[in-house]
Amino acid sequence: MSVACIEIKMYVKLSQNRRKKLLEWKVDNVYVEHICEPNGGEQQQCFWAPSLQSFVGRVSSTLPIVPSLSRHFHTSTMGIDLRAGGRIKPSHRTEPASKNIYLRLITKLYRFLARRTDAAFNEAVLRRLFLSKIHRAPMSVARVARYMKGKESKVAVLCGTVTDDVRIHELPKMKICALRFTDGARARIIQAGGECITFDQLALRKPTGADTVLLRGPTSAREAERHFGPAPGARGSHTKPYVRTKGRKFEKGRGRRFLHLKTIKLDFSDGRHRHIWFWGHDFQVPQKTSCYKLTCFRQTAREN
Repeated sequence: MSVACIEIKMYVKLSQNRRKKLLEWKVDNVYVEHICEPNGGEQQQCFWAPSLQSFVGRVSSTLPIVPSLSRHFHTSTMGIDLRAGGRIKPSHRTEPASKNIYLRLITKLYRFLARRTDAAFNEAVLRRLFLSKIHRAPMSVARVARYMKGKESKVAVLCGTVTDDVRIHELPKMKICALRFTDGARARIIQAGGECITFDQLALRKPTGADTVLLRGPTSAREAERHFGPAPGARGSHTKPYVRTKGRKFEKGRGRRFLHLKTIKLDFSDGRHRHIWFWGHDFQVPQKTSCYKLTCFRQTAREN
């Protein structure tokens, strides 16, 4: 319990708003050390009051108080040890940021399963339900079919969206549990004899995650990821520039062209050999002479 010590210096008449502010201060205990009367005389009083309301009740209503918070209030709150990392707070999520009530109910269900079972599957699903939408990347039915090859009897579990893929013509029979299915993906899975289930149905069938395959979509497949990396145009960079389109009327950062390093190995007649490195594309290959012969001509630049 924090204790605030107030030293009363003088009395003045306060308005009703000021008195209301005084009563709103959050102080557990008030210790009155000494009181000065308005006529100049002093009256020594020392008493404890459990709150400011009871303290104001003990003091005469015609003689309100004006304490100075910055000078006379001392609390017992401890400081923050900055060297020990006092301001470093845990940054991982403990609940989803979304207000979707269905996602909240599933989170509540798997929080219970993670607490009451020893299965690591439930803890992994709970963590993935906390993730943002970027980290809950979608996955196509073609990729799911590729990962489930030889595991047709198990259930594929994805904390994200399952999308359709027109590049695959025939889908195998699969049981998939996901947060969401697109209309095309759901129709093709059901047409192939498979099943689309939700996480509450999965919790009833597989409460410990037995005979399941936990999958994740590729988080680096977004178009925004193509713009991340070394500067566009730098040596060895495949970063996509932020330009509207390619063409004569649009910006194009050319920069320096990368000149490939080339080597020539020269074998001399007396058994010695020598390597020659050069830059450029217009190098003239030396002619064969009696002192050396050209044995190989290769380009050692990195293949892009």
